[in-house]
Amino acid sequence: APKRRVSFDNAKKMLQKGKNKWQSLRERTASTVIMIALVIGILSLGHAYCIVLIFGVANAMVQELFTFVANTHGEEVGAENEALRRTTMTLRWHLYWTAQFALYGRFAKYLWLGFFSAEDWNELLTEGAENPHNVVAWLAMHHSFLSFCSYIGGVVYFVLTLRKGKYEYQFSQFAWTHMILFVAIMMEYFNMANLMEGMIWFIFPLLLVIVNDIMAYIFGKMFGRTPLIKISPNKTWEGFLGAAVATIGCAPV
Repeated sequence: APKRRVSFDNAKKMLQKGKNKWQSLRERTASTVIMIALVIGILSLGHAYCIVLIFGVANAMVQELFTFVANTHGEEVGAENEALRRTTMTLRWHLYWTAQFALYGRFAKYLWLGFFSAEDWNELLTEGAENPHNVVAWLAMHHSFLSFCSYIGGVVYFVLTLRKGKYEYQFSQFAWTHMILFVAIMMEYFNMANLMEGMIWFIFPLLLVIVNDIMAYIFGKMFGRTPLIKISPNKTWEGFLGAAVATIGCAPV
């Protein structure tokens, strides 16, 4: 009978694959424990620190998306047009901080309205510029108008920096910036609104996201076969569906 050859290369590959899976699991578990501990610590500190957490996450997400869009469409500009890149990035961040001013100014304004009466507002506005609260009161009273002026200033800056032959790139970047800000700032706004209604309404969706992420990883590693999206090849349909069922099941608990 012919001797059967054993492929040591395949055995080594399988062993290495198993080691990589266990190493990935250990790293994922360690990072999960650290992040959960940090979140619990921030939650225990109160609403103000939760607001800082929301702002930090939104800022990191927007920065990553801005970088992604800039790198994706970078070939449309060319290496020689570095000034146009800087102009586009300046406009992006101007619109971002305008949106943040509109968001946080709105919440601060209504918080102040709850603490001060109409007579208090009149006193603050008539005491003079030497009182630091006078500036804050003026900003709160004219917050919507200032937000509008800042946005219009960004639009004017965009029009003044248009370049012949680069219209398609510039308008596409302008549109992408608005879409990114709409998604990111709206999520930030809803999280802030939930937090203001009570800590439980901030913690509950946060826990659901944590459960969904963990279950997607577990089901994906155990049963994952079918890729979900090209941008993230490690995501699978099995992990997505398993995480959805697990999250819905954990919600009532």
